[in-house]
Amino acid sequence: MSYANPDSEDAAIEQPTIALFAELGWETLNCYHENFGPLSPLGRETMADVVLPNRLKAAIEKLNPGLSPEAVEIAVQELTKDRSAMSPARANQAVYKLLKDGVKFSHKRGDEEDQEEAVETVKLIMGIGESLASRLLLVDALDMEFRTVKLRRDPNCPLCGDNPTISELIDYEAFCGVPAVAV
Repeated sequence: MSYANPDSEDAAIEQPTIALFAELGWETLNCYHENFGPLSPLGRETMADVVLPNRLKAAIEKLNPGLSPEAVEIAVQELTKDRSAMSPARANQAVYKLLKDGVKFSHKRGDEEDQEEAVETVKLIMGIGESLASRLLLVDALDMEFRTVKLRRDPNCPLCGDNPTISELIDYEAFCGVPAVAV
């Protein structure tokens, strides 16, 4: 029988914290004797890995159904990249911003002749919130009221329809007849 020191970090902090997470409905696992590398049940290469890549990938796919495998991989890489040169506070802020605002990336879509550059945001807001896909958020700042309107794609839209005719921004100075003001 081994002696467990009641004043140890494990007894005083770790075990009560694990018990609290279990009470709150979280899945817990004691990984003190984990085998790292290909045999790791959590997919960790070393004890220094704090992110569980298999679970992160599954969470991204669950939160963003229909996301391309390429986009999922880019999000995983961006969230798990080495931030050891940053202070811990800056590293936490950087990851928080990615989780809150999304991982931005570019990809090409379309056929060989007409590829268009698109920027998409992968939303990773910890399983809460709702996507605005196919909806428009209307904000009345005067009355502080919000509402959403469902949108359907218009195949005749001159900007994003089947045969777009608008392919660049207009010259606002010429259009409005007023020169731009430097801010």
